[in-house]
Amino acid sequence: GGVAEELPPDISDFAGRREVLAWIARMAGEDASAPVQLVLHGPPGCGKSAVAVHAATGMDRPHGRLYASLGARPPGAVLEDLLRSLGCPDGALPPATEERVRLYRTMTARRRLLVVLDDAADEAQVRPLLPTGPGSLTLVTSRSPLAGLEAARAYELGVLDEEEALAMLGGVAGHERVCAEPEAALRIVRLCGHLPLALRIAGSRLARKPGWTLAYLADRLGDERRRLDELSAGDLAVRSSLALGYRGLPDPQRRLLRGLGALSAPDFASWVFDADLEPLAEAGLLQSRGLDEAGQERYGRHGLTRLYAAERLAEEDGGPARVLAATAGTILERTRRARASLLPAEPGTGRTEISLTDHGAALRTGWLRHEARWLSAERRFLVACVGDFFGAGLYEAAWRLAFYLVPLFELGAHHDDWHATTAVGLDAARAAGHRHGEALLLRGLADLHRAEGRTDAAAAALRAAQPLVDGLEQARITLRLGLVQVATAGSRPAQAEHAFLRALRAFEEGGDRRGRADALRALGALRGDEGALHESLAVYRELGDPRGEAEALLDLARLHLAARRYGPARDCVEHRLRLNRRLGDRLPEAAALLVRAGIAAAEDVPAAAADSARQALETFTAYGDRRGVARALLALARAALDQDDVERAVEHLMRAVEEYDGLGDPLGKAEAERLAAEARRRRGQRI
Repeated sequence: GGVAEELPPDISDFAGRREVLAWIARMAGEDASAPVQLVLHGPPGCGKSAVAVHAATGMDRPHGRLYASLGARPPGAVLEDLLRSLGCPDGALPPATEERVRLYRTMTARRRLLVVLDDAADEAQVRPLLPTGPGSLTLVTSRSPLAGLEAARAYELGVLDEEEALAMLGGVAGHERVCAEPEAALRIVRLCGHLPLALRIAGSRLARKPGWTLAYLADRLGDERRRLDELSAGDLAVRSSLALGYRGLPDPQRRLLRGLGALSAPDFASWVFDADLEPLAEAGLLQSRGLDEAGQERYGRHGLTRLYAAERLAEEDGGPARVLAATAGTILERTRRARASLLPAEPGTGRTEISLTDHGAALRTGWLRHEARWLSAERRFLVACVGDFFGAGLYEAAWRLAFYLVPLFELGAHHDDWHATTAVGLDAARAAGHRHGEALLLRGLADLHRAEGRTDAAAAALRAAQPLVDGLEQARITLRLGLVQVATAGSRPAQAEHAFLRALRAFEEGGDRRGRADALRALGALRGDEGALHESLAVYRELGDPRGEAEALLDLARLHLAARRYGPARDCVEHRLRLNRRLGDRLPEAAALLVRAGIAAAEDVPAAAADSARQALETFTAYGDRRGVARALLALARAALDQDDVERAVEHLMRAVEEYDGLGDPLGKAEAERLAAEARRRRGQRI
């Protein structure tokens, strides 16, 4: 008979996918002496079938191009179709699957075929359908990578990039309409999550509705509750595509997928539900994101998959509240434990002192550093959980999680996350009627404002917290009010000293050793009292609190520097830097580098000062800490002036003035302008 040509029609408006098409062409041409098997896998709706058909259409095979849609069909039924396509008469078709497999292998052994096996369920379904002829090519599409196919090579197909997605939308809806409304077109692309099926449906709806603007469709898609309803056109529907994969899952995995629908986070690790997520990845409903900095495998899902899972959760389980309530305890306890590694004796974590009596051992084994890395890896997930808990009415969980995250935000200068979670946490504490929780979050908000140089706002937050608590928590607020007064322009040191002494008495009466160490450190730094600083250092060491120890060491270094005791100052800074590096605390390390730069400048070694300041600048820049950037630029400017490099000093000062302007920090700006005046005196140059 004739050569079989069974490929479905290629898509006329096919767009993009240059990389995968090049990969298929390269793999197909590699070895003509053996059959080649390629697997295209990816989430529902990512265009696997379209890519396979488009690639196959552009390839010639002398003995034919076959196509089979697999789905849930057994291999025997598919072989019946393939054997007929190869010219086997009806009367010669064997009844048993094993005999059909043998006949198929015999008939394909001397033919160079191209076979597209679309929508394969698993390896067992595919193996009997692979042609055996040298130079034959099999293109398999599946939601799973089919890792058990020994000789096959796999390519994971993701969503389209922005340019490809816009081209696809324009190809279906009309390029003129897309060009006429570029911003609305981008909104549609993003709301469709760059998913080819969703984009094709959106484009089809626009093509059928010439009176619609792209902005109108974007607005309709903007409502998450209706988005899956909107992404339906004719027999194309995102919901149906996702439902197919969902219905194919066993009950425990369906329940797990629904549970993940309660989470708004973009990715997560398996510890959240204490469940293996790999089967959902094999089904194409989750995608592996690789290992995070804590060594955990992270999984993500397409935004439309999340909406579908949330929809099933609402219909089958009554919504997210029960799922979130069941997992809240795990999330809170895991976060509390990790928080203890950052700020172990902080009140509100259920303990007054830490259990890490030997923090040296914890540092040597890497436990503290691992916990900090875990928190960093989970930051986006935990931030999202604060909002998820609040939305589900789990107010206690929401405010506690927001509170537990404060040290992570402080150490990493994640100020946007800090603001967002504090706002939600405060609403949650108030909704729960939890005055102590509200006070804890207001205290954290004051720390945030102080870190941003907004001393008035910090003082206001602390004053709002004062009537909500008493005892030791009142002492912690008093201590912070003193710190705010120290940082306020034109303040009187006596007021701050009075606040520190009141807090110290309360901590001593209440037996709060870490609070006592904090108050002693604040007093020592204010008075220049080396004895108080050494006493605070000793308490931090007794408690096994390396971060408290590091802060006391830096205060001692500053005190020695001010007294021109450069050797002891340098010893304290170097000890502090060793602690920071063993803990993995990059921003505190940068702060210590600036003090080291100050010591080098005082010893008239401007090159060393510049080197330390440059290292600090790199870290502050990487973390987006604008205040740190400005301080590092001032240190670099001083070093440049000490080296008579006025041009470079002016360059650094211009940037510093700009940063302080953006921060609204008049004190910092005044210091930058003072240095600028010195530069002008040297060169007569204006900024």
